Amino acid sequence: CYDRVLQIDPTDASAYFHKGRHAHAIECYDEVLKISPSNALFSAQKGNALAELQLYTQAIDCFDKAIKRDKEDRFTYANKGKLSSL
Repeated sequence: CYDRVLQIDPTDASAYFHKGRHAHAIECYDEVLKISPSNALFSAQKGNALAELQLYTQAIDCFDKAIKRDKEDRFTYANKGKLSSL
């Protein structure tokens, strides 16, 4: 399923994330955030990919950016909380 998505859109960060290719997903999120730096969703998703690579400090930084942009996103708060307890 994700392979098909990537055939259609080889820059789909979410597909790379779900395939376990977290480093590549981060590269894609970085590109998207260059275009749309205030996008809270992509900041949070980049944080999730960083967390999968055990880059916890960087992940928390992404979650903080996402929370600044969307204070109502309870999932980002929860993801940050999980990492803060490590």
